[in-house]
Amino acid sequence: MQHGNRAETVALCAVGDVMPNRQEPERFFDLCKQVLATFDMRFCQLETNFSERSGRASGSRVPTRAHPRNVQALTAGGFDLVTYASNHTMDCGPDVMADTIALLREHGVLFVGAGENIAEARRPVILERKGVKIAFLNYCSILPAWSWAEESRPGIAPLRVRTHYEMIESDQPGCPPRIFTYPHENDLNALLEDIRAAKSAADVVVVALHWGLHYVRAKLATYQQSVAHAAIDAGADLIVGTHAHILKGIEVYKGKAIFYSLGNFALDSNFRAWPNLTPGQKELVETYDIVIDPEWAKGYPYPGDFRKTMAVKCLVSRQGIERVSFLPAAITIDARPRFLSRTEDAFGELVQYMKDVTAEAGLNAVCRVEGDEVVVF
Repeated sequence: MQHGNRAETVALCAVGDVMPNRQEPERFFDLCKQVLATFDMRFCQLETNFSERSGRASGSRVPTRAHPRNVQALTAGGFDLVTYASNHTMDCGPDVMADTIALLREHGVLFVGAGENIAEARRPVILERKGVKIAFLNYCSILPAWSWAEESRPGIAPLRVRTHYEMIESDQPGCPPRIFTYPHENDLNALLEDIRAAKSAADVVVVALHWGLHYVRAKLATYQQSVAHAAIDAGADLIVGTHAHILKGIEVYKGKAIFYSLGNFALDSNFRAWPNLTPGQKELVETYDIVIDPEWAKGYPYPGDFRKTMAVKCLVSRQGIERVSFLPAAITIDARPRFLSRTEDAFGELVQYMKDVTAEAGLNAVCRVEGDEVVVF
């Protein structure tokens, strides 16, 4: 569709992990929904399940489940789609996953990355606005036992990863090892096949990946860059990463943007029970040196860098993605996201943080500030 000589563009918004679990979920996005409403299309990572049924899968360490009223957070925020392939999707078993899917459908929120079988979990969602078709695919590398879908088993779309450890100093028992990770060949081939098929049906393909190293500043797992590049070589136009709970760097590969982690966006953390944490939660806090501020504990119990977040903004036409930027935001003490103005100190701090973690990871994105946005290209 054309207006004069200018192609019609769609404003697409992507944000990170969303996990509402509160009494008034419809107010979760009150501080940012005015900005969210300016987009034509919005999606987030759903990091929880909605059900009144309880249960716990054998592989779940920190199960997540919220009352079904919490779906109102998504509808009030205007989200069209959630990516639902995560290490928490099967926390409470297939029945709770099915409850969540049914509730999303009932409220008109689309989902991708999970289903009653592997065909449904791998199936893309294609959204159309202004004559522009955008396909979404979603896969997960953080995989508790038996959480991935198979031909006759419900679950999530997997991108399994193998891990290999190698001693750095062979004469030093117990020394830190090098860690190498490799994508499962069959899963990677399936992902690439899905991208090619989606590209034939849409103008743009967005691939969301729940992956990487959580709670760790900047560092990427070795499989991430190779998978992202292979996805783009197969036809993906944008890679969006979640799971790490902290922002990570940005890469531009063959003119396509890769956001390795969008961090948390609006997350009612299970750590809010501090200091009465479960053994699994205590292990996480100790392993990753997570400092829980007592003042923030009952609202958003994460330290400073975990309070930084963003929304990715893409202007999309039938010819592809024309422009990529991000809108810096901060997470408040009650776990709600708020977009920042360029005049605020926190805006400049976040921009510098993104420059630093991008450089630390050896990535190449160069960003410039334009108004209250940070332009990638």
